[in-house]
Amino acid sequence: MAPVDMGGDLSGRLLGGRYRVTGRLGRGGMGVVCRTVDAVLGREVAVKVLRPIPTPPVPSWPICAPGCSGRRGRRPGSGTPG
Repeated sequence: MAPVDMGGDLSGRLLGGRYRVTGRLGRGGMGVVCRTVDAVLGREVAVKVLRPIPTPPVPSWPICAPGCSGRRGRRPGSGTPG
């Protein structure tokens, strides 16, 4: 399912090709709970729409254990003089 804009009103949107949003029941830290109509079953159901998880930034420096120089090939037995 495509990410949903959590800031706006979801009324009228079709979620998952099946659930037509008719209103909002609640909102919290993880997302929004919507009142929907299941187009297949023809009955009212609640659907939780989760907030998108932000992608963590990628550091511009090498990540390694403390004491590591960040350079490759400097381990004992790697065949590289050191």
